[in-house]
Amino acid sequence: LLSPAEEKNTARHDRTLTLAQLLSSIDAFLAEEGTFWVLLPFHRIGYFEKESEKYGFHLIQKILVRHSAGHPYTRGILVLSKKYSPTQTTCLEINDANGFYTPAFIALMGRYYLNL
Repeated sequence: LLSPAEEKNTARHDRTLTLAQLLSSIDAFLAEEGTFWVLLPFHRIGYFEKESEKYGFHLIQKILVRHSAGHPYTRGILVLSKKYSPTQTTCLEINDANGFYTPAFIALMGRYYLNL
C-alpha cells in the first residue's frame, strides 16, 4: 500500500524504476559469472521471472517467504544469473508456531537486524 510519506513510496514501489528498467541495468553491468538477488512481493514473482528471461537471465534460486506456516507467502527472494543452473526452490518462515524467529530466518537476516 502507498504511504503518505513520498520517500517511503519511492523506496518501496516501482514508480521511479520499473522492474524492466532494473533488469536492463543489471544486464548492462552484471559480469558473465555474476549473480543478483531481488526481493519482491509474492504477486510480482511470476512477472519478474518472465521478464528476466527476455534478458537471458536464469533463475537459480527461489526462496518463498511467509510469516509462519499458517500464512500465505508474502515475498519472494530470487537469485538470477546469466549462467544456467537448475532452479532450487525453498521456503522460509519468519516465525515459528510460538511467534519466535526461526533459525533459518536468523541465519539469513541476522547481520541486518540488530536484535535477532
